[in-house]
Amino acid sequence: MLLSAFQSPRSTCVLILLVLAAGIVIPQDSPSNSDRDTYEAAIHRKEVQARIKGLELFLKTFPSSTLKEAALDSLARAYRQSGNMREEQETLGRLLKVNANSLYGWTAKAELRLIGCDSGDCEQEMASIAENGFRALNSGTKPDYVAEVEFERQKAESAKVFHNLAGLAAIEQHDYPTAQEHYVTLVKSEPNNFGFVYPLALTYLNASPPDNSKGLFFLARAAVLSPATGRKRIEDYGRAQYEKYHGSAQGWPEILRVAKANSQMPSDFAITPAP
Repeated sequence: MLLSAFQSPRSTCVLILLVLAAGIVIPQDSPSNSDRDTYEAAIHRKEVQARIKGLELFLKTFPSSTLKEAALDSLARAYRQSGNMREEQETLGRLLKVNANSLYGWTAKAELRLIGCDSGDCEQEMASIAENGFRALNSGTKPDYVAEVEFERQKAESAKVFHNLAGLAAIEQHDYPTAQEHYVTLVKSEPNNFGFVYPLALTYLNASPPDNSKGLFFLARAAVLSPATGRKRIEDYGRAQYEKYHGSAQGWPEILRVAKANSQMPSDFAITPAP
């Protein structure tokens, strides 16, 4: 009789009130055991294709799970590990539909665009991804599935990716002052990174008017930092630009020496233009 008494709607409400009064919390948003178990089993598969298969099955089985964002994040990483860029792109789109401020989502999209772009409007696309990335960096919150230390590390690395993409887009659009802002920031953070120093040199040399002293210093710095296979080509280009501005190649070896000894242009550094 006691069991049947609680089968009416009124009795059900009474039972809920009794449970709440007793201080028992009924979780509403936490994943069920089957959610959690299936997700954990998928992400801990060592073989990447097995991990992909497990995560896709999880997403199909639990399309409304609170672990959906975490699963899509893991799935995008797994596709990257497998070398499947097409599926990675598609998964990143799914991830950003779930969380438009996913830091990993925008960072991964930016990294893919730095590799290459097949659209007819690459510069605008790169600028848009960088803009969204900075927005996610500034307003996004830490996902529950990411540790605080890892999130801070990811933010620092993501900022570099967004600055690099935004700077490259600005160079492609011949907006050299904007490109300078991004690459100055990058060179301050990584002064020995050839991939940041060389574009900075180009932003100074191609500006209107050009800043030849800064441009040639960072071009010499890029030559010093360049991989051995391309060093002669960059040194030759730097020497030609120096000779064009200075009037002769005399003094270029000294510029290279100063650039090797200094990660930033010394305050008293200046190159005399040809008369």
